[in-house]
Amino acid sequence: MSKKVIKIIDYILFFILLYISSKAMFHLFLNQAITVDGTFFSDIKAYVQEVLGTNELYDFPYRIMFKTASFLMKFCGYAELAMAYTITFYNVLAIFITKIFITVVTKDRIISTLATYALFFSSMIYADWISLKVTGYYYLGVFTPNPWHNGTYMAARPFMILAFILGMLTVARYEEDFKAKPRVKVLFLYIAYAISLLLVTETKPSYTIIHLFTLAIIMLYRFIKAKFGNFKQSFLYALCYVPTLIGLLSQYSGVFQGKSARGEDNGLGIELFRVWKLYTTNLPVSMLLATAFPFVVLIIHFKLLKNDSGFRFAWQIYLSGLITSIVFYEKGFREGHFNFAWGYMCGLFIVFMYSFIVWIKDVKSIQIKDKTQMIKATGIIVLEAIPMIAHIVLGLKYFVFLSKGGLYY
Repeated sequence: MSKKVIKIIDYILFFILLYISSKAMFHLFLNQAITVDGTFFSDIKAYVQEVLGTNELYDFPYRIMFKTASFLMKFCGYAELAMAYTITFYNVLAIFITKIFITVVTKDRIISTLATYALFFSSMIYADWISLKVTGYYYLGVFTPNPWHNGTYMAARPFMILAFILGMLTVARYEEDFKAKPRVKVLFLYIAYAISLLLVTETKPSYTIIHLFTLAIIMLYRFIKAKFGNFKQSFLYALCYVPTLIGLLSQYSGVFQGKSARGEDNGLGIELFRVWKLYTTNLPVSMLLATAFPFVVLIIHFKLLKNDSGFRFAWQIYLSGLITSIVFYEKGFREGHFNFAWGYMCGLFIVFMYSFIVWIKDVKSIQIKDKTQMIKATGIIVLEAIPMIAHIVLGLKYFVFLSKGGLYY
């Protein structure tokens, strides 16, 4: 087929899947917002109360999602409906950004569309015997790149993806870009990066924390390696983080110090596995159930960590989410909420996204190999596809389960 025909097919396929998925997501979010019989359990009712000004229990210092819902409520009249539209909108925006990113990196159209939707409906690998004998729950303790019950995670995701993409690009070039006076076009890249980080921070800061943690370690390593010779570049690059750090400090003052809405002391605690062990009896198995596909891709393409900066950066982000989840916890009534797990789930989404990219490249590489290499490459693709299909099929099953009112955990 010609490139034009492939492009047309891709557009048709993308928008058909977009219509089906956005309609399904909207109905899930709306049911979560309006159902009061104990089914469709989620965080949305607290968000609705925040928009209506009746929330007295939770603190939400990040405002973008709530401002969006308040704006939409002027047109639809109901806070529940406005919140469902808001979360759906941000999911659709994330789908568009992801599709463009995967298409640009892989130079593929149709498979990139299928991979995009597969990514947004993937979940942890789960089964009754697993939850009973190993983890205790389907979701809790294992976690998923798509936690459908948490609207702030969903709303922050388009900005999270942008921050990852722009971070991936800038961290690979800031030492060269700031050696001399950078061009205006280059400065726009860094300004866009700073804005993306600020946006994700003001929607839900979970990704920001692991992103800054990752970049701090990378920049410190390079600073020492360069024997402090890249001070100017490091300083100028660090300016990108100033707006975000101001936003984080503002949120920190409200969430991690003083008193909570319940009158308890806020604060940050350090203790290995303190919260995670409440929800799983076997952390290594739980991690494998959440990341089987990315782990298989990593094992097969371990050498790619050296040559592919995006693949390496994705795994660095994942490790930061894993470390912060293991080490830190919130004091007070929020402790059991395990809010540091959101950073881990952000890392899951990022590493899933880039694993799909690597898999697509594996598929496309078959076209340029001889017969012997083709057999080997096909074996690799199939080996990677087995856990990938498990994540997708069970992810769709999980979404349907939630859409019928099932409890997310």
